[in-house]
Amino acid sequence: MIETVVDGKTRAYALCFGRDSETYFRKLGPAGQATQFQGENYYILQLNMFPGASYYMRKVDDSMSRYTVFAKREHRNGVPRLSNPVGTAHYLSSVNPYLKIRFDLFNRPFYMDLFESQRKVPENSNLTAGSITGELHA
Repeated sequence: MIETVVDGKTRAYALCFGRDSETYFRKLGPAGQATQFQGENYYILQLNMFPGASYYMRKVDDSMSRYTVFAKREHRNGVPRLSNPVGTAHYLSSVNPYLKIRFDLFNRPFYMDLFESQRKVPENSNLTAGSITGELHA
């Protein structure tokens, strides 16, 4: 299991496979890691099944809860530019603190655990809606 590390410059979040419904979330196993560097407005996603590839996730401009996943990052004049959208993500409103991520290619979503460093949850545990509280790391 990848643990969240917050060092003031880098924030790392665990990615996991799981199942969700309107009232619960069940963690099934590790899927990778999401990293956000200080001052950046996107996350770098690294999946265990594709160890050499990175994907990039950024919040949709007009939304508080939706994200787009991109396959390509280029730097133009020192500014990162994301392109080639390959998926979407959104907050699970009833089962916080997870972000549900879907790639167009995969038939199965995975999840980003936003508060892993603030609580320990055993693998394969069931979380009920309202059982977890915390602040969003943005």
